[in-house]
Amino acid sequence: GDVSGAEPFLLLLVAVIALIAIFGRPEKDERPAELAKAGSAGNKVTMGDFGTLSAEELTIGQRVAVREANEAWMDGEVVSLDPVKVQVDGFLSAHRFRYIKASNAPKKPLDPFMQRYLADKDKLQQLPTSDAMGPTTQQYLEDKARQQQQLGAGKE
Repeated sequence: GDVSGAEPFLLLLVAVIALIAIFGRPEKDERPAELAKAGSAGNKVTMGDFGTLSAEELTIGQRVAVREANEAWMDGEVVSLDPVKVQVDGFLSAHRFRYIKASNAPKKPLDPFMQRYLADKDKLQQLPTSDAMGPTTQQYLEDKARQQQQLGAGKE
């Protein structure tokens, strides 16, 4: 039949209540102590390997492993302390990461594709804009000045 605006909302509400009733939800007392503390700022204890070093424990140039969540650790180098930023091996720029731990992994060389990309990028920055992309600003200004001179010469 007809479904009024309130009926879908009520159906969703009933479904959510049913799921809570079936699966329950953990009470604060049921959670392990380290999980209860994990959400508080500055606490390094979480499930799994989620320890992190503070800016005071790091130095510029230090080799570290970083990640954002429960993903593979990536090796990199500390390039900034305020804010803490790490240049991950193979990344083009430094980034902030949620989890940082000390690492003694050697720096990985850039793969050949990235080496070619960076070499080509430097070359491309030196090239003038091509005709296919339109005139450069300098060409545009020169053409405009030439047209104004031609218009002025035609009036005499």
